[in-house]
Amino acid sequence: MGRAWNMTNSFVIKLYKYIAKYNFNNIMMQAKGLETTSKAPFFVSDYKGSFNFSRLIEKKLILEIAKFLKVNFSKLSGYFTTGGTESNIYSLWLARNWAEKIAKPNEKSFWLIPDSSHYSIFKALNILGILDNHRHKIKKINLNFNLSINSSEIINLIKNIRVSGDSPIIIVLTAVTTEFGLIDPIGEVVFFIKKNKIKNVFIHLDACFSGLILPLFKKYKTLFSHPEISTISIDFHKTFGSPIGSGLVL
Repeated sequence: MGRAWNMTNSFVIKLYKYIAKYNFNNIMMQAKGLETTSKAPFFVSDYKGSFNFSRLIEKKLILEIAKFLKVNFSKLSGYFTTGGTESNIYSLWLARNWAEKIAKPNEKSFWLIPDSSHYSIFKALNILGILDNHRHKIKKINLNFNLSINSSEIINLIKNIRVSGDSPIIIVLTAVTTEFGLIDPIGEVVFFIKKNKIKNVFIHLDACFSGLILPLFKKYKTLFSHPEISTISIDFHKTFGSPIGSGLVL
């Protein structure tokens, strides 16, 4: 693994220097009012700049991961992150903005957060100012004796919330939990929402720990394919020794 890391590190450094030198030369030429004469690397020149090339690679990876996970979003987007924490923060930032946009005046958004969620979820709530107040209500889902959560508890909370209106509901589910290695009842929760046509629900799926492993098993082949899922966070460096500080949010 050390040898693989050294090879990757060496390649990244060479690639960065190569593109940086090209960009620097172009900037200096343009500052002097001269035409750009610096020869670009073939992979940069084909896409008119290193940013476009980077974005192309990013899009390719997004599409490959989406295909591997068999996601079924009506619209697909995403970007590279520095890992699971950033992916989770970004996802909950999207959820917060979505909830505040559709909420009626003086209407709260409800956040259903299992106790087994990764600490980065609670960090994200704190950073984003999502606390119990006039705009948000956080409801923690307690663990049962198996150290997992019951779908019935989440479903009952959704039912109780819907009695009083169509307030935004944000649900955080995990596959797999870091401490206990368990998968939250994703299928059961999604089935209830779909069957009862529950509106204004944002489901964030934290798949950082084993998201790139589960689809390899027949039982979990379509775990991520529910169109009711809004965001998915992926962490590469928790899987098969990928470079530390690499993740993705879909």
